[in-house]
Order: sequence, then structure tokens, then C-alpha cells
Amino acid sequence: MARILGVNAIVLFANDPATLAAWYERRLGLATLHNLDDDNWYGEIDDPRSGLTFQFAIFPARSPLTSGGRGLMVTYRVDDLDQFLRGLEAEGERIERMTADYGRFARLQDPEGNPIELWAWDQPEDVLGAGHDHHGHHHDSPEADA
Repeated sequence: MARILGVNAIVLFANDPATLAAWYERRLGLATLHNLDDDNWYGEIDDPRSGLTFQFAIFPARSPLTSGGRGLMVTYRVDDLDQFLRGLEAEGERIERMTADYGRFARLQDPEGNPIELWAWDQPEDVLGAGHDHHGHHHDSPEADA
């Protein structure tokens, strides 16, 4: 059977892609460029640990999207969670913090209601190991926290 080899892109659909692109750049440092040919916003996320590059894009919604509850949360790995959160809180973002034996997490929402999770592994890199799976924390949905 064929299998998935990895993630190529994270694509968000937005009612207001220009505003959402500006928010992602200002708050999370994910810069995008507006492509006038297709009206989409494109950027990249470089993962220095794996050497892979992921595409990050924001597309205009084809029909109006409701706020929140989209059923998808993207977890971004960050290098310094505390510094990242200080910057977000200084901008007025509401943050929910969590800790587990496989790292620390913070959850927030973008302006269109998409849930976001930031993750930092707070132990030496060699402890993580190639076979480590940190996704066990997703057994509880963001809705369960409400």
C-alpha cells in the first residue's frame, strides 16, 4: 500500500486572506507573499532539525466561513516557547498553556478562529530520538477545554 511520506503544505482558507496573512507574519513570524495571478498568499517554514521545508499558504475562501470550529489545529514547533509567548501576550493574544512529559504547549486562535498550538521540546535533542511521537497530547480536542 502506498503511504504518506510527510507534510508538504499547510493551507488555510480565510474570509480576509490579506488581514490573516498580516496577522501570521506579525504574531508568528510566518511571512507570505501575495501572488496576484491566483490571489493566494504563499510562504515557507524551514525545519532546521529535519532539513525539510514546508509550504505555508492562505487562500481566499470560496464561500464565507463561520468563525471557529473548523475541526483542524496546526501545531508549530518553536525554538523558545517562553520568548514566543511573551511576544504574543504583549500583542494582547490570549494563551492557554499546557505541560506534558513530551514538551510544553500553548494554544491560541488566529483572527478567523483557527486553533493554533505552539510546541517546544524542553529536553536535550538526543532524548527525543528518531522514533519519538509527541502527538499523544491531541486526545483532547480544543473544544473539550471550553
